[in-house]
Amino acid sequence: MTDPKPFSAVWAVADPEVRKVLNDLRREVIADAVIPYLESLCATRRGKGGHVVEPVKIAVGVFSEGASRANQPQTHHHLVLSNLGVRADGTTGTILSKPIYTHQGAINALYMCELSRLLEQRLGLRCDRVGQWFEVRGVSQELCKMWSARKAQIDRAVKDRGASSAFAREVAALATRKAKALHLGEGELLRRWRDEARPYALTPDAVRGMLGRVKHADPAAEVKRVVETALARLDETHSHFGHRDLLRAAWTEAIGRGLSAGRVREAVDDTLAQSPAVTRLGHHRGEERFATAAMLKLEERLLTAVDELAGTDRHTLRPAAVAAVLARRATLTDEQRAAVRAVTLAASGVAVVTGLPGSGKTHALSVVRECFEAAGYQLVGVALAGKAPAVWKRAPGSRVGPWRRSSAGWRRRRRTRPPTTPGSSPGPRSRSPPARTGRRG
Repeated sequence: MTDPKPFSAVWAVADPEVRKVLNDLRREVIADAVIPYLESLCATRRGKGGHVVEPVKIAVGVFSEGASRANQPQTHHHLVLSNLGVRADGTTGTILSKPIYTHQGAINALYMCELSRLLEQRLGLRCDRVGQWFEVRGVSQELCKMWSARKAQIDRAVKDRGASSAFAREVAALATRKAKALHLGEGELLRRWRDEARPYALTPDAVRGMLGRVKHADPAAEVKRVVETALARLDETHSHFGHRDLLRAAWTEAIGRGLSAGRVREAVDDTLAQSPAVTRLGHHRGEERFATAAMLKLEERLLTAVDELAGTDRHTLRPAAVAAVLARRATLTDEQRAAVRAVTLAASGVAVVTGLPGSGKTHALSVVRECFEAAGYQLVGVALAGKAPAVWKRAPGSRVGPWRRSSAGWRRRRRTRPPTTPGSSPGPRSRSPPARTGRRG
């Protein structure tokens, strides 16, 4: 578990008294918030077929460090869990590890929420949320960038591989991981860090000057806003969600708002149990799932729109035009040709293409795109997962983006005639560009 770089900068430059308080606060968050939450996730199986699941007590080793492999400030913790839990009757069993992995994001959000609260409450350090972590007001971003050599190294490796996912970053981190630089004593490192931070106006006295008192809005109103915002953010990326998803989103929203993680969790539990804005959907893979009332209404509107669109033929192309494009694509299989015809010649406003990975859906859709563009249409590519397929990215003039972001602009242009090319005529009823999506978009 890694602390935000601005926190590490303050820790590295602060005088011994302030640094001790910072260390105490980090340990307090781990002991009073993170480990209890971890323990609530741990269970072991017993009985025939392992059908009996029992909670267990666990042992956790915490190892805290203050420097990165490049000998730059980077406070972080290594948490080591014993793969053995103690049941209520004193017997032991192997713990189920999957819940720990699935809750990893929530655990990180919990840590950030509690750490920022204690920093503001005990020291008066102002914490401003940035994404899933926080900055400490008064710490230079340029200094943080200068002290992020390891991150820059991983960023370059990911860019060189043409990737961007979290998994790609994990791979790049391992691929670029070298032996630690020459080990230096704590005293020598602290002296070096103070010298490096001085040009950025961060000194022990400057850190002392950051301490004060932080005031927040009414906690009751603030926690209500946190949960409402968390639900709205989940709606942007999830059609349904679990308890841990809302916890993670709410704890992230609560960073820098002076709210305890416990209070936020109580608000989340009350919302899922009583709020009319949330509907229980049942269990999936052992986890209860929920959806917001707004999402259910949106899905109802979507299904109604699909039913209406299915009864139209406004985007049906001429067989001769499709045949001309197919004639130029000699590498297409018979199945792919059939898929292209099913989409472009269908007497319906809805067409679905399904297939196994690697069966040629993307290639077939690229031909579909070519058919519609030859008829003068501008295509709108949308993706449920927020990632547009490469076929859309390569299309000159085509717009791509997540569904919710694309649909608003699409609705604004519904009455706009698509551009025509010489010799083409999209027909008098062709008013809106067709949108085509697949499994990923």
